Amino acid sequence: MNDVRIPIVGFTGSRVGVDPALVNRAAWATIRGGKHIATGCAQGVDSCVIRAALDAEAAEHLDVFSVFGLDASGHSAGHWFGSAVADVMAADRAGATVHWWAGWKELPRYDWWSDTPNKPISLAARLAMRSTEMTEFVDQGGLGRLYGTTMIGFPAKPCPKKLRRPSRHWKGGSGSGTWATLHLAAGLRMQVIVFAPDGDKNNLPRWGGGQWVRLAGRRPKSVWFQAFRWRSPEVVNWRDN
Repeated sequence: MNDVRIPIVGFTGSRVGVDPALVNRAAWATIRGGKHIATGCAQGVDSCVIRAALDAEAAEHLDVFSVFGLDASGHSAGHWFGSAVADVMAADRAGATVHWWAGWKELPRYDWWSDTPNKPISLAARLAMRSTEMTEFVDQGGLGRLYGTTMIGFPAKPCPKKLRRPSRHWKGGSGSGTWATLHLAAGLRMQVIVFAPDGDKNNLPRWGGGQWVRLAGRRPKSVWFQAFRWRSPEVVNWRDN
């Protein structure tokens, strides 16, 4: 990643149940707006975002957080059936910054996916650690090299009831990695933008004290017309003052 001060935007979303054309439009609009992008390594939304950045020849403005990595021969290792291996490898070849083994670099690596009886860490934990590292990276402005932090989400279902008031720590066990990522981003007081499931504002969580505001106002042709921005009580009060 180049050492330049531009806004950074994280993308998170479901592997299935989300319109890829909508994700592509949002990613293209973000790239054309001169922003740096960070995303994960899964099929679905992550894959669409990676391909949009590569199609726009903007690999240098892309960070990919990959739960899998490379073995000693340079081949992919540790991936699962939901991994977008080809797209992540293409991003790496094109010059994107790929964070291999994201979230768990300090642990033993090459036997995690084997069928041994004593696996040291579950897939769910691996994915949670990757998403936490990606969210914290965006929150920190790309380790201080960027500014203006936003997380954009494409969930395929309403937010689980377990995720209530946003927290600065990952809340596992909700059954939705997308919503857990957005919940963490909101807890870190990042700007959170969500494309509501089925476009229905009623499918967005009532996190208490804040509000969801349609992003594009009265511009129905804008891709952002289908998106809503979370305004926490702190942000509302700060802007009002």
